[in-house]
Amino acid sequence: MMALDLETARRELLGPGRRPSYSPSGHILYEAEQPSSIWALPFSLETGKPAGEAFPVVRDGTRHSVAEDGTLVYFYRPGGGRQQLGGRDRRGGELGKIGQPQTAIALPALSPDGRFVAVRDVEPDVEQDVWIHDIARSLTTRLTLSPSDDSRPFWSPASKQVVFWSDRNGNADVFIKPADGSGEAKVVLTAPSTEYPTDWSPDGKVILVERISRQTSIDLWYVKLQENSEAPKAVPYLQTAANERVGKFSPQGRYVV
Repeated sequence: MMALDLETARRELLGPGRRPSYSPSGHILYEAEQPSSIWALPFSLETGKPAGEAFPVVRDGTRHSVAEDGTLVYFYRPGGGRQQLGGRDRRGGELGKIGQPQTAIALPALSPDGRFVAVRDVEPDVEQDVWIHDIARSLTTRLTLSPSDDSRPFWSPASKQVVFWSDRNGNADVFIKPADGSGEAKVVLTAPSTEYPTDWSPDGKVILVERISRQTSIDLWYVKLQENSEAPKAVPYLQTAANERVGKFSPQGRYVV
């Protein structure tokens, strides 16, 4: 976390944490990564610096908000907040649980053949990884095993491969790995900038990515997968002063939303 003085542009490093918000009580409330909990850091608006040591406020809490009178509202996750995927039909009826419970499931991606769900999960004492949930057999397996952050999984049209981003090479780059875990992850796109995959075209030839740029912020690029050994190159698709994010192909591959 970092405090920024809007008048002087001076920055003050506050320490690790996420989702900080200021409370009228004179504290910055934030979430600790593991385990999920809400902490309070005494903070001076006059000096722009911490005024004491941080202390826990709520255990098993997340997504907090503070009112002007100091009232704290948050989501409560009892028992450490284990999560499990589930399915529902179009009328809202439950279809059953999927896979095994995990600590922090996010970004679920259903395979085109409807047999698997790829997710990003953060288990205790490990970085975020890509996991595969088998819908029919209620099995959960870890796809990425590197000591790095791996996230944003998307499926190939044949449901045989998963594309994701990883910082294992020191930057957020795009990788592909067989969905059954066989073989090593192969880099698809590496560049000085930061790239995140957003979708895979129905014909399997193009991967959409978000690229972060200092000049135009977030843009949509695409990568044409090569059948030969030539390294794929990223090509700009939407590059404006606005933020273009989370590009998705239409089922026929004719459009991008």
